[in-house]
Amino acid sequence: MIPSRSTPTDAEAEGRILSLLRERKRLTFLSMAEALPEYRWHLLLTGLNRLQDRGLVEVSALQWDYEVVLLERKGGSKRGRMSAIRPMGSVHELSERSRR
Repeated sequence: MIPSRSTPTDAEAEGRILSLLRERKRLTFLSMAEALPEYRWHLLLTGLNRLQDRGLVEVSALQWDYEVVLLERKGGSKRGRMSAIRPMGSVHELSERSRR
């Protein structure tokens, strides 16, 4: 018998993030975390960082939150990593702070 897996994987989190963004196009990180309560913030932030690296989402710093926007890919063009998150620190730095 194969044991059931209770911990979500990175790929599952990324898939759920993209599904949510396809429905809503843009939302704040806190509203995303509320909509996906089965995922810890660290996993969501790591997933957002990978999706941003792949040019699928843009993460922008707000005063007390982050805005996450699904990027439209027209004509198969790839967009580079957006640097809008830099003023408040990287996603990994935020993740480390949220674990403390």
